[in-house]
Amino acid sequence: MLNVKNKKLKTLIRKSLQEIKKIGDDTTDLEKNWVGIYKKSKPAAFESKIKNMIKKLPRCHFVVEHGCSIGQMSEIVARYHGTVFGIDKSFFALLEAKKRKIKNADFILADSLSRPFGTMKFDIVLALNVLELIEPEKLLTIIKTQAKKFLILSDPYDYERGKSSVKVKLDAKLLRSKLQQLGFKITRGTAKPSFIPWKLDVNSRLALHYKVDLILAVLSGK
Repeated sequence: MLNVKNKKLKTLIRKSLQEIKKIGDDTTDLEKNWVGIYKKSKPAAFESKIKNMIKKLPRCHFVVEHGCSIGQMSEIVARYHGTVFGIDKSFFALLEAKKRKIKNADFILADSLSRPFGTMKFDIVLALNVLELIEPEKLLTIIKTQAKKFLILSDPYDYERGKSSVKVKLDAKLLRSKLQQLGFKITRGTAKPSFIPWKLDVNSRLALHYKVDLILAVLSGK
């Protein structure tokens, strides 16, 4: 609305927004805070691990990343593969992602569970550290319908988020079992749970030190 120059259109948008009923809490400040944290945190060991994994995959045409945030990983993927689409629910994170001006990538403000791409298939699907934010089993069901070849998934299993916690929590063992039930084959190098360091610098006195589990899976028969 703020970027619209036509006064009539701006008035129409303002009126429409005022008529929308409030759903949930306002997360504006929280989103801005996390964007700042992601921007100032240095590249983590697990990001390097994923980068090497992505480089070794055969070149693919279409890639989607669930929970792309400020687009750090999408930018890396775009260097080695074709068109990349990033999905995230954070408006402010996507503003940062778009500033990267990646020629072969675009970013969509949407809930992954709303299936913004319909029945479209992707050669690579990424879902990095989002299982505590999106219901895991529901997300995996959607990923199953999207994936053509590869799935790259990581998570520290940080499910303790009070009233915002997901209902079904999958640990390293249950996650691998669920993926196999959906027809994915876990690659030998990620068959066992991993503990890859991931540090987020929250402020001068606080840093979050995660140990991330990383999975590379392929659809059976691919």
